[in-house]
Amino acid sequence: MPDANDTLSKLDEERELARANDKGWELLSEMQGNCIYFWSGWWSYSYCFGEGVRQFHQLPPRPGTPPYPPVEDPAVAGFVLGSIQGTLPDEKVEALSEEKGLSKDLAAMKATGHLETRGGNKYLVQHLGGGTVCDLTEKPRRIEVQVSILWIR
Repeated sequence: MPDANDTLSKLDEERELARANDKGWELLSEMQGNCIYFWSGWWSYSYCFGEGVRQFHQLPPRPGTPPYPPVEDPAVAGFVLGSIQGTLPDEKVEALSEEKGLSKDLAAMKATGHLETRGGNKYLVQHLGGGTVCDLTEKPRRIEVQVSILWIR
């Protein structure tokens, strides 16, 4: 039978995880209007906060133009791997925003994400759907975005 200290510790940990979840999404909301880019061989990827993830081929840098942010090659098809809009309808985001007193973007982020603990590491995890239909599976693409959290006590 668990003693009172075990129960208190579990309650404290649950409260701390809930606080970390809320604070993590709040901190990430400062990225609103910004994108993070990743290059891997032929493909480039963008994660735009409050929007989603896109896979595309970038144009080679040209003399006199900055290499960042990358420019998508219009001659090569790009793909949406997942988006907020494809995951949550606008009406649900609006309702969550009003219910929780949050901005629409933060309400959408929290509704599509949660905090996970794996092997002692903590991650904010966001599941996005409604991407471009895959020609192989004939289903909309979806993606899981993981943001690692530095846990300081």
